[in-house]
Amino acid sequence: MKGSVKDKLPRMYVHLTRRCIKIDQDQVEEFRDLAVLVILYLLQKVLMLLDQIGLYQSLARAVYVITVVSKLKLKDILVVRKFLDVFPEELSGLPPDREIEFLIDLVPGTALISQALYRMALMELRELKLQLQELVDKGFI
Repeated sequence: MKGSVKDKLPRMYVHLTRRCIKIDQDQVEEFRDLAVLVILYLLQKVLMLLDQIGLYQSLARAVYVITVVSKLKLKDILVVRKFLDVFPEELSGLPPDREIEFLIDLVPGTALISQALYRMALMELRELKLQLQELVDKGFI
């Protein structure tokens, strides 16, 4: 692989935002390494967000999954470095589910509302679909 993976990150980002990646057979390994780097970078951002919000159980689950799947060590994960004294050396599994289940109770005897929010004439619908397709083709959506 020519150059480091980090050197290719900005180019990969441009390709990802345009939703168009063309890979030749001889580049498969190079892009596989790059994809892993991008995924790990995004996971680090998610972990930092979970830490800022205070969702520590979700943070613990995410850390466990990342370490198992990517075979990273705990000290390699930026957010976990702050809490190394809290985490054991080896993660044995996911944390147990909480005793409290969160659910929304509906009023007994009521049915879900399922009706179209807005009815549109057939010609209007066709025009809207055309406009949406044009925006998708231009890359705005």
